[in-house]
Amino acid sequence: MDILQYFEDLVSTRTKCPTDDLVSALVRANIDGRRLSADDVLLNCDNLLVGGTENTRIAATGGMLAFLQHPAEWRDLSKEPALMPYAVEEVLRWTSTATHIMRTATEPVVLRGRRIEAGERVTLWNPSANRDESVFADSDCFNIRRHPNRHVALGYGEHFCLGGTLARYELRLLYSELLHNTERIELDGTPVPLSSIVVNGFEKLPVKFFPRQLSASS
Repeated sequence: MDILQYFEDLVSTRTKCPTDDLVSALVRANIDGRRLSADDVLLNCDNLLVGGTENTRIAATGGMLAFLQHPAEWRDLSKEPALMPYAVEEVLRWTSTATHIMRTATEPVVLRGRRIEAGERVTLWNPSANRDESVFADSDCFNIRRHPNRHVALGYGEHFCLGGTLARYELRLLYSELLHNTERIELDGTPVPLSSIVVNGFEKLPVKFFPRQLSASS
């Protein structure tokens, strides 16, 4: 609620005195001849500026724990850096940080024998979809060589995550730097899970880094 209040105050300020920031762009946006409502601007601020930061951080943490629990995958990635794009997609699938999304059916449909009427609300559980045995072979196996990897961790189609490209780049950069600068990484305590029904992952992941020893010629 505090962050929403902060954005509400910021939206009011930028509406009166716009600058060159993202919030000012939102309050001045013109969609099909109409300005965004105050609620639309506020929710975009929350989703774009907070949701993107939070989910990437949680995915990075959950991915690191997956590598610690599957050290052979970390070693393979160290030996074959070209696997990094595949590894990032597997981290996104494996962590599935956004737990669920609610949608409203626009027309009647039968899904695996169950009829859903127009107007009914449907909850989509992303972690379940990303472990669907009909889509992913050995779905409960963390495999950085998995390809193709048609996960929905960052949405799909017109509902894709606007920050997906940035999230992938941040994860690639983080893991690349860790591989380059550490000899090994070890768990240094008990991971603390998040208490949330909205996001899935860990609040804290205590680890110990052992820096890579550089040679005199390095």
